[in-house]
Amino acid sequence: MRTCDSTIINALRILAREIDSEDGVANAALEQAAERFAELVEETKLLQVRIAELDAEKDDFPDEQDGKEVAK
Repeated sequence: MRTCDSTIINALRILAREIDSEDGVANAALEQAAERFAELVEETKLLQVRIAELDAEKDDFPDEQDGKEVAK
């Protein structure tokens, strides 16, 4: 079973708040990891949308032009 991204992000944020670290480095690292992971998730979603758009645009063009096959 694969845990959803939001669950992992929330767990990292909870750990960042709950871990008792004298210098706060572990807390800061966990919070930063949660933020970076959240950013990656959002960027991935945007990229998936753009890829789908490009695929749809590609489907609008025939594979042949002027009777000659177009190299792929």
